[in-house]
Amino acid sequence: MKATNPKLIELWKKVRQARKFLNYTQEELAKETWIDRSYISTIEKGVTNPSYLKIKKLEEVLWDKF
Repeated sequence: MKATNPKLIELWKKVRQARKFLNYTQEELAKETWIDRSYISTIEKGVTNPSYLKIKKLEEVLWDKF
């Protein structure tokens, strides 16, 4: 189910921007967050809406280093 909420779409774009700013590949981010690389890809594309716990894992890795 593709995200249709504009705020969610913007959030997933920011996840990708933060990852790229930190020069992380999806694989590297997957290793640090314990989230499958293919699932990270679907998050960045807005294809899926991750759980709160997955969002918190992404926040811990990306925003704490940002």
